[in-house]
Amino acid sequence: MADREPTSFTQIVADLDAKGYNSMGFAIDDGAVVCLECDTATGVEDTKVGGLLGYEADGGEGVVLVMACPSCAAKGMLFAGPELRNGPSGAVVDALAERARA
Repeated sequence: MADREPTSFTQIVADLDAKGYNSMGFAIDDGAVVCLECDTATGVEDTKVGGLLGYEADGGEGVVLVMACPSCAAKGMLFAGPELRNGPSGAVVDALAERARA
């Protein structure tokens, strides 16, 4: 039997986790992407973005960015809900999303 496509947001995230995107993840601090594994801050232009998932939340649209740290190679996700996207870090989230689409 062939593998089925993921049917829910939760399943997609679980599938990414199973593929090794299971680090502590990433955060945005002062305009930089911070790896929560090695605490290295990286500019958007140097961040490795491998994918983008969109989802609907109560406050609007959110995204999950699938990324790898250029310093320690940890693979993880950055969950950017409406609050983060509409706040001071929104420009960073938008730039990362553009890198994912490139």
